Amino acid sequence: MEGLVRWRQGNAREAAACYARALEVAHQVGDRLGAATALNSMGALHRDQHEDALARQAFEQAVTILREIGDRIGYAAALANLGLVLRETGDLAAAATAHRESIAIFRQAGDAQTVARGLKALSDVLLDSGAFAEAVGVLSEGTALAKGDRGAEMLVQRNLGQALAAVGEEGRGRAELESALERARTLGTGFNIAWILLRLSDLHQDAGRVAEARDAAAEAFQVADQNRLVDFQIAARLALARALAESDPAAALKSAREAFGVVPN
Repeated sequence: MEGLVRWRQGNAREAAACYARALEVAHQVGDRLGAATALNSMGALHRDQHEDALARQAFEQAVTILREIGDRIGYAAALANLGLVLRETGDLAAAATAHRESIAIFRQAGDAQTVARGLKALSDVLLDSGAFAEAVGVLSEGTALAKGDRGAEMLVQRNLGQALAAVGEEGRGRAELESALERARTLGTGFNIAWILLRLSDLHQDAGRVAEARDAAAEAFQVADQNRLVDFQIAARLALARALAESDPAAALKSAREAFGVVPN
């Protein structure tokens, strides 16, 4: 608990020290579940700090302990965490394997909403891998299972829109993204609002709907600016430049130049 408090206060180093002490004590008294809990917390902290190698190591150790002591649900949760790190480090095949096993365990336990979130995580890996048709199938199941979990509903629908557009169903994909955007607005999640607006801008641009592409990119920049999402600020400026390229080349060039001049506030 102390580690979590330190983490929420922004003291990552102190939080890491708390988790390390908890792990040491758990080892000393032979508390293997306590050790796995500490390792899971350490992994989450390292992932938050973009220390991918340390996060992977911690989650792998937690997975091993939880498997050995027969804690199936804890094992499945640790596998899901490991899958997130494996994806972020580019090991997509291993990430997919981890998520599939985790999903299977939660499915057996009858935990529909956790299965839905697992399917969303698996779909991220499939989209990264270019397996768009498989992602559509995974997300179609996730849509039904996510009912009642507003965050999961939005994330599943967001990914489904991207997957449908990638397999050539632009109209359905756009409709899913627009619906996900309304959910994201209701939830007030700036990251997802900006993400969806950028995907919509791309779809509009590719379909020749230049005005809609411009408006979506402009709003994405506004949201990114308000939430200090620098990567999205850059992406939105570039999307706006693309949308303005034919109608206003000077404004397009200005937007492109500004994209590379965006710095954190």
